Amino acid sequence: MKITDVKLSDPVYIPFRQMTDAINVVSTARTLAFLQVFTDEGMTGIGPTHGGTLSRVLIEGSLKPYVIGEDPLNTERIWDKMYWGSLSRGRRGAAITAISAIDIAIWDLKGETVEREGGIIALS
Repeated sequence: MKITDVKLSDPVYIPFRQMTDAINVVSTARTLAFLQVFTDEGMTGIGPTHGGTLSRVLIEGSLKPYVIGEDPLNTERIWDKMYWGSLSRGRRGAAITAISAIDIAIWDLKGETVEREGGIIALS
């Protein structure tokens, strides 16, 4: 099984109560998007992340090439490729959040694979 595509949904805006203190005001909406990892066998893994343009650019523009063609059961290899490949973009904040979204979707896919095969595999 190989990963064939990675797509990020359009953001969903979730309203919530405004929070303030003496200095800061936090906005009254948050964005949420869902990342999907597709395989050549028709399986899909899903991972949540922050919505927005930065997430889309990092995931679909920068990290996607490191994931396409990889075996989703080899989570450590994929994570290492994304982590070392993101060196020029920084390893904090938005970059790590984007890596995490893909990693969660791949683990979801890995869990579905185990369930489908009815067996137990060593989860790395």
